[in-house]
Amino acid sequence: MAIFAPLAGDAEAIAGLVAEMGYESDICGNPASFFEALETHPLCAILTEEAISEEAAQAIERHSGAAPLWSSIPLILAIGDPEHLSRPSQKIIDSSATATVVVLQRPLRKAVFTTVCKSQIQLRERQFQAAAMMERLAEGEQYQRFLLDELRHRTRNMLGILQATVKLASKNCRDIDDFREELLARLQSISLAHERLTKEEPDEGHLKTIIHDHVSPFSLAEDKLELEGPEIVLSEGLTFDFSLVLHELATNAAKYGALSAADGVVRVEWERRDGILAVTWQERGGPAVSAPSRQSFGTRMIERLTAKYDGSSAFDYRPEGLRVELSLAIGEEGSAQP
Repeated sequence: MAIFAPLAGDAEAIAGLVAEMGYESDICGNPASFFEALETHPLCAILTEEAISEEAAQAIERHSGAAPLWSSIPLILAIGDPEHLSRPSQKIIDSSATATVVVLQRPLRKAVFTTVCKSQIQLRERQFQAAAMMERLAEGEQYQRFLLDELRHRTRNMLGILQATVKLASKNCRDIDDFREELLARLQSISLAHERLTKEEPDEGHLKTIIHDHVSPFSLAEDKLELEGPEIVLSEGLTFDFSLVLHELATNAAKYGALSAADGVVRVEWERRDGILAVTWQERGGPAVSAPSRQSFGTRMIERLTAKYDGSSAFDYRPEGLRVELSLAIGEEGSAQP
């Protein structure tokens, strides 16, 4: 882990906490050495307030612009007054080239620091796993290259989800023990959802179970997800592809939509009509919605996957909540007809 903390004793103290977690540290003395440390692809980078300068912000932005598409180094900023950020600190947080930034208040509390570091490291390790998987997929057919792009996209999405999860957990917990348990439980649920999504040999899946397994990890409570529809079993291929669609909708809702708000709810309804599976995704209770200025990768991915099954997708950016209508040909018995 890269540590940039100029004041005497700070770097050693942070390195001691990192060592207790079983990881090594690279202590940096200036922005140039910090940039060199970023080039070694550390699990995480930690900066104290005294290290956060325009030069450091530029080093981070320069590294992010040159890094591989799969790589986004998590950043932890240790700041005395998070409510009044310096201009360089705000630049780091607002930079579109920066994947995710977690701001911790000084003096650092060991339990919070350890929990956040472990969470960041877990997601960083997922990047390395995704990179290895992407190398294998790159040798395949066009559809495999498409999945490669999706994995890059999902890795970056997960870093954003971590930031949203930390913020929501800190707002809804009474004390540090409550915060730790809530955060670890959320991360474990999200990790399980990813394991299901990346299985090399997906099984046939019951639609209600698929929806629940890939959406509920991103909600704070069971009552934030409403499901209604008949029992339908999807084929192995459609189970995997539809899981990608659900995962994209869920991560978007957790970052920007209904699942990012305490009162937000996602309702999913489905029915089968003449061999066509019709699914409606409706969000409510979240931030006001407006149509994006351009089509995102996630939207293109959903359109491509539904078209693969002679289906379609329609996005309605209503102010009260996003509504998505999907259709896929699955046959009378629920087997996909690509």
